[in-house]
Amino acid sequence: MLKGKQVQRRMLASLFVTAMVALFVSPSNATSGPELNLSITERLDNNQFILVSYTGLIPDGDLKIQQCQRGATLARQCGGTTWAKADSLGVGNSIYKVTRTNDLDIMVPSAPFLKCDVDDLCEIRVFSVDDPTNFVSVNIDFVPGPGGCPQGLPGAVTGKGTAALARAFVSWGPVTCEEPVSVSVDYVAESDKFGLHDFQCGLVDYAITDQGLSGNDCANSDSAPEVAGLAPIALSGISFAFNLRDSSTGQRINELKLTSEILTKIFTGQLATLDVPAITALNPGIALPNKMFVGVRADQSAATLAVTSYFHETNPEVFALGGQNNEFASGPMEIFPAISSVEPVTGETKLLASLTNPDPDPINDASYGWIGYVSTAAAEFGALSSVTIVDSVGGSGVKPSAESFLAAYEEASKAVDGSYKFDYTPTNPLAYPLTTISSMVLPKLEYADPRIETFKSFISWVAIEGQGTDYLPRGYAPLPRELSASAIRISQAIGQAQIPTPTPTPTPTPSESATSDSNSGTTTTVDPGTGGSGGVSTTTQAVRLSAFSETQIAASPVGRLVIFVLLGLFAGSAISTLRLRK
Repeated sequence: MLKGKQVQRRMLASLFVTAMVALFVSPSNATSGPELNLSITERLDNNQFILVSYTGLIPDGDLKIQQCQRGATLARQCGGTTWAKADSLGVGNSIYKVTRTNDLDIMVPSAPFLKCDVDDLCEIRVFSVDDPTNFVSVNIDFVPGPGGCPQGLPGAVTGKGTAALARAFVSWGPVTCEEPVSVSVDYVAESDKFGLHDFQCGLVDYAITDQGLSGNDCANSDSAPEVAGLAPIALSGISFAFNLRDSSTGQRINELKLTSEILTKIFTGQLATLDVPAITALNPGIALPNKMFVGVRADQSAATLAVTSYFHETNPEVFALGGQNNEFASGPMEIFPAISSVEPVTGETKLLASLTNPDPDPINDASYGWIGYVSTAAAEFGALSSVTIVDSVGGSGVKPSAESFLAAYEEASKAVDGSYKFDYTPTNPLAYPLTTISSMVLPKLEYADPRIETFKSFISWVAIEGQGTDYLPRGYAPLPRELSASAIRISQAIGQAQIPTPTPTPTPTPSESATSDSNSGTTTTVDPGTGGSGGVSTTTQAVRLSAFSETQIAASPVGRLVIFVLLGLFAGSAISTLRLRK
């Protein structure tokens, strides 16, 4: 008969094992009923696409996907129907576009009274048409919509530049316009070229670039502001995004491996289908479509320059042979040439739409497929999968991800103007070659200009809190600590020095020293020894930056390994203790 303490020890051991099993066993193994998985459920934006995957439904059954009021019991509480079909096992997937409603003109299709926003909670449901009781749902939530910021904030600024920052500003804007940041920073996501042009012509307060500064092409050269520096605010990349379905099953293809040579041939008109031996060997078990459309940017774009530079550097001879009239023989370009085998589209937003909702649509005819290049954040917003770039058959390859961006950054070089250049043939196989760092081009401003504090406050928040998982959308990697510190340091240098006036200099106390900020004309109180902390200029910023860096440990591969090792040590210690006490 067991004694009381032995019973307690066995109960504790049993509870520990049960907890570990619950931690590592996925829900899909815990039930045999219908299941639903969404590619993303939190911080959704209006018109964002999500991948809806389902199992356990009626085999070969017709389905409808809807956006519903959470816990809906009436048909009018659901809308936005998309039709789908399960395969012979009751399994399938489809793309669905969500709607964040407002009180004016945005509503869920066919559901005018349904509200879905930050306060009105909703869900995604997949119904069986033949048996409406056979359904499964998952909750979703949204980011705040535009228009909620206070009006008349002092020092409001407007900027223009790369489309790669569009998703980040949608996430950051509603937060930075409220307390404690309380700044108005508007952004037009268009292209590097137009952003730098308008900045140099004095038409906008700042620009954002992935490629660095270019020559002043403004007609009125006297209007060009002096540049204070380039503050890095986002680490991301360019994806070769695709919308393909298995031509045998009709189900969406989520993994596609291609070599850089094959990509070069596809985008230069030398390969018009994916259904060729060289590609099927890289992707066994997938019935690839035999008709393919290729989407490219029709306007001046840093993404086009990066992509064509990548093709030119990795496969120069193949690249030069592309086109019908030697269009690629002269090397990389910012405007993609008009060749018969590509579909040119102006702007990333329209290019993304052409890939997510194309005509003809692979959903209706799986013999068609679409591929194009967009920022990784845009691909994530459109629920598009990205090509894994491999160098040989059987190679694991690399695709855009936070980890591959950070690996590429380790090999990046810094240009004279403060921009970053990435190696298109990195030595680290885990580094993604088309990684980008987007930097805010900041002007020198006169002393007491209210925009100085706007830029400082905005960059201070974006470089630290804005890199956290609560605010950084998918498709970006958190900035390394040294880049965050660099952005903050550069933002401190935008103010021209105030003309000094003869005033008495206070004597600093032994516990602190007063340092004059000659760039902003202000005095910052800094604890001894903190002024050189990675270029961060105040104690508060240094503390916030350190705290942010520590929160990233669990998100990194090394951090996860540390956690699992600690769990293993704890489990071993607990078991050893139980054995010794028996």
